[in-house]
Amino acid sequence: MLVEKKRKYNWPLLSFFVTASLLLALSLLSSNRFQVQKNSSNWVTHTYEVKIKLQQVLNGIRDAESNARGYFLTSDTTFARQYLKSIIAIPVYIQELHSLVSGQGGEEEYFKSIRLLTHTRINELNLAFNSFPSIPEQKLNELLIRGKYLSDIVTAQVLHMQQLEDRLLKERFKNWEKQEANASQINFFLSLFSFIILIASFITMLKERDHRHKSESIAGILEEKVKERTYEVEYKNMVLFQQNEELEKRNDELSSFNFIVNHDLKEPLRKIRIFYERIEEIEGEEFSPTSRIYFKKINESIVRMQNLLNDVYAYSTLNIKEKFSEVDLNTILTKVLKNLEEDIQKQGALIEYSRLPKLIAIPDQIEQLFTNLLHNSLSFSRQDIEPVISISAEKIKCIHRLHGTCWKISFQDNGIGFDPEHRENIFKVFKKAHQGPKFSGTGIGLAICKKIVENHKGVIMANSRIDQGSTITILFPDNISSNVAASPPEQKIMA
Repeated sequence: MLVEKKRKYNWPLLSFFVTASLLLALSLLSSNRFQVQKNSSNWVTHTYEVKIKLQQVLNGIRDAESNARGYFLTSDTTFARQYLKSIIAIPVYIQELHSLVSGQGGEEEYFKSIRLLTHTRINELNLAFNSFPSIPEQKLNELLIRGKYLSDIVTAQVLHMQQLEDRLLKERFKNWEKQEANASQINFFLSLFSFIILIASFITMLKERDHRHKSESIAGILEEKVKERTYEVEYKNMVLFQQNEELEKRNDELSSFNFIVNHDLKEPLRKIRIFYERIEEIEGEEFSPTSRIYFKKINESIVRMQNLLNDVYAYSTLNIKEKFSEVDLNTILTKVLKNLEEDIQKQGALIEYSRLPKLIAIPDQIEQLFTNLLHNSLSFSRQDIEPVISISAEKIKCIHRLHGTCWKISFQDNGIGFDPEHRENIFKVFKKAHQGPKFSGTGIGLAICKKIVENHKGVIMANSRIDQGSTITILFPDNISSNVAASPPEQKIMA
């Protein structure tokens, strides 16, 4: 009896020590998991800091290059001051990056390459900057071209190093997940063993504790979920607020830019034209033949600059905030042909067009679209034959990014055409398929067309061959108010 009684008292004591040991093991395991998480967090932070510093170095070089080019083009000391600020900031970023990657093996090797290339690029920029404006233009261009090459190499090296950081980040996450999984398994088995011993020793108490633990666990899970959802909502609200602020800032910058283009830049041109006309009126009869040629070129440059500013302003003010309404494309086309009547008659152009549909669109933008496309065909016509421009419309099954059915509107001419390799670039700002003084145009007209079509959720494409004419194809989604039956082509001749 005494032995049995002793064993009865020893079992709870053994249970206590085993439970205490398990709790100690769990505590050590939790401490180890905390340290692993801390180390992983530090490495993740280190990776992001390296990537940020890399981007700062790259942005610093780009800012320096941009301000240097601005200074070379305008001689404005504002660009010079901004350039000097960028040049001073770059070494600081380099030093901070060095402190982060020092002793990190592969990261340090990439850093040495980036530091050397950056130092070389800064020397190139300083050489051009300190020599300006006495440096010959050819020498300056050589420095700028070589600098562009160096910048591309720096960008590539930065990209490689960022990719290395991404790989390291993935490896560290993978290692952390592996350790977390192992720790979770150990934690599970230790907890299970402790749970069994506690049940064997204190069944009643464990039932109550288990019930309380489950209740607390559920409450904790619910609380964590509420916290997570609250954090997600707060974070998304913060991101949305920042995006709204950025959008407002961009809108303010765009409005300021539009004002400058429409007023500040046009005002000097207007005064130049006034003085030009006054000089021509007062002293025009005394001009030598050479002076007349020069003054003619001045006038052509003024007109070109005015057209360029008008196109830039038109491009920057295009938006989808304007009111959409039902638009009869036939009415729009008639109006455009009337406006271009003088140019059409001057070139003896033949305009062929079929019946066009009605669309839900922005009237002014569609008018601008038709005007630009017709003017483009007239401007790049061939000298040996009369221009022929055909405009057609048909309803087709949508391709490309559109779905369902859409309206295909084509502008085809027999002009000089262009190399097919330029068919993507011609819709970019300041990109032209034909260069040279004999080709008019600002390089913005087709970019405006693309933006208008995109405002209407459509697609614009070009197809052409040299001396075989061009075809501009527009696909508009089928948001037609009233379908138009196909009818025979109409012809309109302006001669």
